[in-house]
Amino acid sequence: MTAIMRARRERLRELEREGDGLLPAERVVEDARNPESPLHGVEGFLWDDDAAAAQEHRLEIARRLIRSVRYEETITEYVLATPRYVHVTLSAEDKGYMDMDRVMTRKDLSKEVLNDEIKRATAALTRARNVADTLGCRDSLEMVIGRLLEIQRKAA
Repeated sequence: MTAIMRARRERLRELEREGDGLLPAERVVEDARNPESPLHGVEGFLWDDDAAAAQEHRLEIARRLIRSVRYEETITEYVLATPRYVHVTLSAEDKGYMDMDRVMTRKDLSKEVLNDEIKRATAALTRARNVADTLGCRDSLEMVIGRLLEIQRKAA
């Protein structure tokens, strides 16, 4: 990991702590506006255009930056890499990214995050099933989708 990547990761951690565990993309963009911030030079931030579309683009860049930080935990003999920050909804107004360590301490947020991941996986597998059906090999994917739905029911 390069020094700039470490500096960016640490700055995101600082912003998360300042936000009591919540890291909204808007806060990342606000911090990145400062030329002294390690987040300022992230590719994709276009500081000379302040139109509404450019701001939305910056927010998406911030979301992608937050999601790019990986959480690593060694389990038996392999390393499990998952997103360090996951999207949570605390209320209609409070939405953002939260550190996986903090999410794991809250059963309600853990369920929300797991269900969101399962929904994404199910959607991707459904698309893959349609492709597999077209190619004549649907049966194998049906088993996988069935197991995912079973896990989702247990998590609910």
